[in-house]
Amino acid sequence: MSDPSINPPLRLRWLRALLLLSAIKAAWIYCDAIPRVFLGDSASYLLAAKSDWLPPGSSFTYPWLLHFTVMPWQSPSALILVQSLAGIGSAWLLWLVLRRRLGVSEAVALVAAAVFACDPAQVFYERMVMAEAFGGLALLATFAATIEYVATARLRWLVVLECLGLATMSLRMNLLPVVLVMGVVTPLLLWLGQGGVRRIAAHMGIALILLCALHGGYRQFIATHYHTAPSWSSRSGLMELGLVAPLVKPEHLWAEGVSPNVLSLLRHVLRDPDERNGQMWAAFGLADVLGIDDSEAGERLGGRIAGRALRDDPLGLLRLGMSNFKGYFHPLVAGRRLQMDRASEQPYGPDVQALARSVLNTAVVGTEKRESPARRWFTFASLWLVFCWLALAPLAAIACWRLCRNGRSGEGSVMLLYALGLVSSHFLFSAIVSYRYLHPMPAFVLIALAVLLSSDKVSARTSV
Repeated sequence: MSDPSINPPLRLRWLRALLLLSAIKAAWIYCDAIPRVFLGDSASYLLAAKSDWLPPGSSFTYPWLLHFTVMPWQSPSALILVQSLAGIGSAWLLWLVLRRRLGVSEAVALVAAAVFACDPAQVFYERMVMAEAFGGLALLATFAATIEYVATARLRWLVVLECLGLATMSLRMNLLPVVLVMGVVTPLLLWLGQGGVRRIAAHMGIALILLCALHGGYRQFIATHYHTAPSWSSRSGLMELGLVAPLVKPEHLWAEGVSPNVLSLLRHVLRDPDERNGQMWAAFGLADVLGIDDSEAGERLGGRIAGRALRDDPLGLLRLGMSNFKGYFHPLVAGRRLQMDRASEQPYGPDVQALARSVLNTAVVGTEKRESPARRWFTFASLWLVFCWLALAPLAAIACWRLCRNGRSGEGSVMLLYALGLVSSHFLFSAIVSYRYLHPMPAFVLIALAVLLSSDKVSARTSV
């Protein structure tokens, strides 16, 4: 029996959007069906997908998804198909939010969703053994649930957004700041139209309980499985130390009972912000000479030294962020990183090749040199990703202003907060120039542009 609450025109609009997006993804699969792997990251995901091992410092939910959706078929086509389906879901959610809660016209919403389905990073990472495709889907689902909660003030959407936020973070750790902030402040947005003080206070209490329970459980799982301190990552101490490595001074080591003489062993310039990746992962980097390993003691030591460095120079994080920002406009730095992100830096080792054969039943030998439409598109449009990072905050602010003028202040505020969170977290907490880390930005740029370009009068009425 059909649901009387959903009329045929509505079903037709949903189906039309899905068919359009599916056709776009099918065309891309026809044009480019070459799977890509990203050196050690992809290798750890492939190994985790075929065994009980969980990768330290990386997503363990992404290998689970690979295990249940790709492993049964052992085919590179399965990888690309499954991640393209995630891309369809992401673009469809973008269309749905624009129509249902942001009052964007049907034509503009469809164009925005179609453009996102062709986004260079989205298309490229649907072919990569990396968590971006599923992470992007989880982020847009969290955003959609947040919009729905603010628009309706229904508790079930608060529960959904907190759970989806945890899923997003588990897939893409760099989205943790956005997830945490939105998980806490979202109930406050009810003040813009859906409730009084008592209701907001009750919802805030529930949000904090959910956030603490979900993330506390996740952190405890990390501690139990990896035999380390409760944290969102088994390598949080190492990553915190790497992030602020140029701020570390000899006195910070003395305070932790470590001789500063170990700094003489460094083969990477400590004060150089561009060397932070090497300080984390390379032999004779800062983590290596300090003996920061996966043990609880090592992780705690790294976190404490990082904390001392940051307390001594809190504005140093801004300087490091600005240095990283400039790297996107330095030809050598940006070019080198783009080669890495497009998986063309160096040949794949025997371990990566063996894992790709066992999980995907494909040979990846030589694919690092083999060009394809998706990789060319990603390379050609890399500056588009940088533009999205730079333009997202001002575009979202203007779009929020328009939405507020037309009775959608809550929805506009959600969009603006997500945009500011994405922009600022990448600026502050990224230790490297990385086009991959800019993957979430285009979706929200397109949402803001769609709001600004829509010819429909934005009203408080639900459009879909």
